[in-house]
Order: sequence, then C-alpha cells, then structure tokens
Amino acid sequence: MGLPLSILYLLRPALTELAQAGRPAPVLGLGYPDVVESRDDLCTLFGEGIRGQLAGRPDAAAVRARHGLEAHDIVDTRALFAALGMQLECVDVQPGFGIDRVVDLNEKLPSDLVGRYSMVIDPGTIEHCFNIGQAMMNAAQALALGGFVVHVNPLSMFNHGFYNLNPTFYHDFYGDNGFQILFMQGLAPLQGAGAFFDVAPFQRFDDVPVNSVMVVIARRVGMRELTWPVQGKYRADGASAA
Repeated sequence: MGLPLSILYLLRPALTELAQAGRPAPVLGLGYPDVVESRDDLCTLFGEGIRGQLAGRPDAAAVRARHGLEAHDIVDTRALFAALGMQLECVDVQPGFGIDRVVDLNEKLPSDLVGRYSMVIDPGTIEHCFNIGQAMMNAAQALALGGFVVHVNPLSMFNHGFYNLNPTFYHDFYGDNGFQILFMQGLAPLQGAGAFFDVAPFQRFDDVPVNSVMVVIARRVGMRELTWPVQGKYRADGASAA
C-alpha cells in the first residue's frame, strides 16, 4: 500500500529518535515499502538537507501505476531512509526490486533476523500471508528492545489480500507481548491524505468507509517470550491486557 506523507509524518518522531543513535539504525521492510510522495513533499517534511540524497527509482512508471499516482517523481525508499540515518533491509517471498533476501513470512523467522532491528515496517504485507499469526509473530520477533513496528493493513479492502484486520488483532497481540501501542487509527485513503478516524480497540463498530486501512505504530517496551493472545472479549475480565 505504500507510505504516504500522512504516515511518514506520524513516523517522524520515531525516525528522529533512531537517527540520534550515532549509527545507521537497522530497519526491516516486510516487502519493499514504496514511498508514494514527491521529492518536494518529502523535503518539506524532513528538511531540504536531504534533497541531494533522494535518488529516484528506475521503475517509477510501474510504481505510479500500482498506486494510481499522478506523474510526479518517485523516490527510492532506501535512499530516503539512508538520508534519515537508517539502513533499510527488505524481505519478501520472492525476489524483486529492493528485496535483499527471500523470506517466507508464513514460516518462522530466520534466527539471524530475530531481535536485530530498530524498526519493522509492514506496508501491507501480512494480510497476504495465509499463516498471518506467524507473520505477525515474525514482525514482533524481529525487533530489539525499544524498537518500533509500523503496520498499514486493510480494514475494509475486500479481496485485497486474504484478510481484513480488526483493531482488536493489534490491541490484544501487542498488549499481551510487551508492546505499547503508540498510534492506532483507521485511514480512509479515498477521502484525502488526512482522513484518519477513530477505531474502538475491541468494541464493535460500523460505518467504516470502503477501502480503509488500519495504521498502527507500536513499541517494544519489554522483552518476553511472545505468546498467542486470547481475544479480549472472551477473557474472564472481558478486556485485553493493554
């Protein structure tokens, strides 16, 4: 689904913090996270000092077509993250542009990737994994203590992937596994760049615009063995651990 300016804006505090570590912070992309904003907009958000480092993508026309974009320049995501003091590595189930390693997220994460990253970006990948619980576990396991995970997954995008994901999916999983959810809202892309809306963490709700996505940012604040959650409404106290 890519990384629009509205989501990059939300990530700016985390990116700024990681950039102060004194070394390039390792970031894992679950798939290659397309940046879908122009070079001018990125410089407005992050400062003119990065402009000279924002290389374009050789497959810009394909990226524009995939995301339904107008004919503006397409910046290479790896170049943007390098300009911000990050080192982006990407995995996917098959080789492609920007993919450093073939990894099937339906299976357990390779041991050398566990606990290695300061940020994990899921730009719309886990919903395409049939074994989605394992894919979610892999995203969490890849993070070091203090690291951030970012999800942009469908809430009401029918047949986009195997799954549309409810807020309770994130609320209960991360609440049980030593994470703090920093941001969790819906985003209706067809209503404009800033069309975020509130979602209840585990209560029922309706009136969700079609083609909306969930945007979630969580931080790993404790190291523990990760477990499968029981949905909050089925627990004895009727609520999740978060």
